[in-house]
Amino acid sequence: ASCTETVTELVRRLRLHENENENDGPSTEKVVDPYGSLKVAAHKIIAHFDPKFQYDRLAITKNFQGSPHCDHDDVTHQYAVSLGDFSCGGQLVVESECGETRWVIDTKDW
Repeated sequence: ASCTETVTELVRRLRLHENENENDGPSTEKVVDPYGSLKVAAHKIIAHFDPKFQYDRLAITKNFQGSPHCDHDDVTHQYAVSLGDFSCGGQLVVESECGETRWVIDTKDW
């Protein structure tokens, strides 16, 4: 899998080859996206708050703890939201380009 291949593309590709054998070629069975309803719900949230916002990637995580990194491919702002019943966590830390300033953004209970 390449770094730019989405999870959905990877799952689809793996499932199509799962039933493949030498004589029949790739399976033509319909692939069911196990996260389809979650993606639709996320899209509805984004469309509700910013109907003109366009995106081509969506990250949905559970119990995620990130590490410092730069999102070099980003071309515009991002939306982040934390959902669930938890008492700590849900912060996003954004650092200035020079690294001298950090902002901690609470993405829970907005």
